[in-house]
Amino acid sequence: MDIWAVHLEFRPPVGRWLFDTDDFDRLIDELAAWRPSRLWSWDRYAIQLRIRDCDSTRAVRRAVSLHDQALHAVGFASGKLVRVEVQTTAEMRRAWAAEDRRECENAMSRVHALDCPDVYASTRALLAAVTAGEVTDIVERFVATIGASVRKGEPDPTPGSTSVDLRRAGGARRYAVAEGLSVAGLLLEQSLPNLLADADAALARLRLRSSPR
Repeated sequence: MDIWAVHLEFRPPVGRWLFDTDDFDRLIDELAAWRPSRLWSWDRYAIQLRIRDCDSTRAVRRAVSLHDQALHAVGFASGKLVRVEVQTTAEMRRAWAAEDRRECENAMSRVHALDCPDVYASTRALLAAVTAGEVTDIVERFVATIGASVRKGEPDPTPGSTSVDLRRAGGARRYAVAEGLSVAGLLLEQSLPNLLADADAALARLRLRSSPR
């Protein structure tokens, strides 16, 4: 008998709010025995339950039934089931491990410019980032560490300076600036674009993990 991770996504009835986050907490409490994971937004919500069964179809039916019973217990009508995913918890762990390996390999393949150890350290930090703010902070720390600076507004008009747009890393309009013929300027030109690509990948990963499926 396997343990199945059953992911269910719901939308509220047409023209109606389903319930707010406090009510959602009550629903999750009702399902505590099945170790629920959850996602909520204004127009949908998703839950994932761990169901022990010998068959994936039976596991899905059991998860839907448990969800409906929990809704009834807290006094709310069911929304529309719009998505179902099911896999064993072992399969889910293997998929996560493979994704982490691919991310690490892609990041390492871009760490090359001037053998700068700060590029490697920043790339590794991006793999562990859990918020968009952390991603932005990692990029700006790298800029400061190599001797460049971060400026808001338009790029530096000084002749001979090097400016790299940081907006891809999120937040307000910002530029990394350094003297063009300095080591910092060379690192900005050769290393920062690759680090920003890693930052984009980290942000995309965070968006994927925080969105209902």
